[in-house]
Amino acid sequence: MMASFEEVTAELISLLESGCEGISFVRSFPGDITEFPVKRPTVSVGISRAELPMGECFYLGADVDANDHYGAMASVDFRLQICVPKTGAGKEAYVAFDSIADACLGN
Repeated sequence: MMASFEEVTAELISLLESGCEGISFVRSFPGDITEFPVKRPTVSVGISRAELPMGECFYLGADVDANDHYGAMASVDFRLQICVPKTGAGKEAYVAFDSIADACLGN
């Protein structure tokens, strides 16, 4: 089953929310940051590029019933835009970036 861009983005937001405290996450499309100025670090999550090469199938192997399975590889580039309150912006931007990087690495 193929997931939609909205489902993939929502899944990434869910994973980031579980690893980042004190940061709000919003989808960049169709939603966006609606509160200006922001009161706490807010990250707009979107997809900047997605590529599914046509005609390139890969053999994934056989299951226990000897059925062959093929699949395609997709490449997706996510865009994370960090917006922080004006006061203390340098430190809050660094802390938000550090928290997001740790969450992406599974720390």
